[in-house]
Amino acid sequence: AKAWHRSMFLRVLRANKRRICPNFRVPKVSPIRNFSGVPLKPPPVEVKETVRTLYSAVEPEPSSWPLLESLQASIPHSPVHYIQEILQYVHIQADLPWWLTIVGTTAAVRILFFPIVIKQTQNTARMTNARPELEKLNNWVAERRASGKFTMKDQKEFSHKAAAVYRKHNVDLVKMLLPFVQMPIFVSFFFACKGIAAKFPDVSTGGFSWFLDLSQPDPFWILPIVSSISMLVTLELGSMGQPASQLTNKMKFVFRGMMIFLVPATAHFPAAVHTYWVSSNMFSLIQTGFLKIPPVKRIFNIPDIVDQKALEEKERAMPKVEIVRPEKTFSSKPKNIRKYSTDARRPISLN
Repeated sequence: AKAWHRSMFLRVLRANKRRICPNFRVPKVSPIRNFSGVPLKPPPVEVKETVRTLYSAVEPEPSSWPLLESLQASIPHSPVHYIQEILQYVHIQADLPWWLTIVGTTAAVRILFFPIVIKQTQNTARMTNARPELEKLNNWVAERRASGKFTMKDQKEFSHKAAAVYRKHNVDLVKMLLPFVQMPIFVSFFFACKGIAAKFPDVSTGGFSWFLDLSQPDPFWILPIVSSISMLVTLELGSMGQPASQLTNKMKFVFRGMMIFLVPATAHFPAAVHTYWVSSNMFSLIQTGFLKIPPVKRIFNIPDIVDQKALEEKERAMPKVEIVRPEKTFSSKPKNIRKYSTDARRPISLN
């Protein structure tokens, strides 16, 4: 019976080796024989049914997030695992309810990323001021290509002029990638809050007011609505002072429509996820408004965004100065020229 069990185990292992361990080689199962060389008889039907029941009991249940389950299975100590452990540590050590634990940890993470946000805001403002000059260069390149006269020399000239514009406005193209540095942490935080109830069951009683169970969706949709409104207000506040264009206006309408769509699309998420989103969006709103204050901008060296339209109108309103060339020129100093002072009765001789 033991040999038959081993044979059945190897057969099951071979059938699921890609899911269990891709690099493990399962030995081939040969007919099971005793020491006399005679094949062994299979065990009774009752033993087979017992083994099948045991194997079916250990099979994992299908998950609605197969990618997350596969990542957690292949990487036991993933960022999601560490974030969940940090939340559990703060919950126990600070003796806070779960909803306040999520809010406090989110605020702490956003404070740690605040220097990156400052660098991102500085570079975005400088890039916005450099955009009109870059658009002129792009229009010049488009005209040359449309006329069929664009050459490699023009490409090099365009590259040199664009680099000069970046140096003039102190724009760092590498810093444009700073938002992607924060993205893995925020995505891991989302998955950690979504699956935290399966790891720590007491999350189901760690809510507040109308959302006592953080593992269940908000029954009144209040958290999804607040999350979308706070995100929309943050985007509107961040776009204040930016130069208006057709592209930015279209993007605003797209984001406004997305915020409306996100309410029913995310209403089935657990309340723990919406608690994280609301706290993160509120912190972003406060942070964006704080960096809009002029003294704060001067402290963190955030340049003001130049209004190009107002600057062009000011240049048009200025009187034009015409340079008039003299009709006669002299190779030497002319003689008998008198220059009069304010008093016309007292001529002053230049000699």
